Amino acid sequence: MGDEQSHRHDQTHLDDQSQFTTDRFRLPPGLRVPLTASMSFLFGLIYGMHSSYARTGQQYLVENSHRLPKTKGGWYWYYKRKNWVCLQGAVKGGVKLGLKTGGFTLAVFGLEAMIDKARGRIDCLSTIATSVLVGTAYSRWRHLNRSATVSVLRKGLVLGVVGGVLQDALMMARGVDAWGVSALVSSSSSSTLKLES
Repeated sequence: MGDEQSHRHDQTHLDDQSQFTTDRFRLPPGLRVPLTASMSFLFGLIYGMHSSYARTGQQYLVENSHRLPKTKGGWYWYYKRKNWVCLQGAVKGGVKLGLKTGGFTLAVFGLEAMIDKARGRIDCLSTIATSVLVGTAYSRWRHLNRSATVSVLRKGLVLGVVGGVLQDALMMARGVDAWGVSALVSSSSSSTLKLES
């Protein structure tokens, strides 16, 4: 009885590992989606803080150029106030950009995982569909004109094709049958054998 339980446990572990191997980036969607969204948020936060700090510093100089200090103490207070204003602007800009990038990444990877689950397959078609759907939603949300919408959809389609094919190539390198390649290879080899005989 103990051997039977350990065999079932081993079989379950192997099934979990095979599912783990077929997932995108070798991560299940429940882990992949929040992980990529949080990493994207962190990148947006850091980049947004960096660019907002510089922009706020330039804005502060422009707003106060008509009343620059004349004493050493005045310059001390000027820079102390400037650093405080820049820090506030950096945090505000960083959080704003972090939320944008994190939300966008959450939408893309979440929608891709839902399309994968609905189709019952993990391949580049889900990535292409996701990029086109997200591009369409972005165009509608921003009220873009026709030429800008076409440009966004074209770029989304190219990114979807490149990203999907790269993900499928990585899965094929791990030995996962993406696109039914093994069926194509076996049918082409069997047709070659028929031609030779």
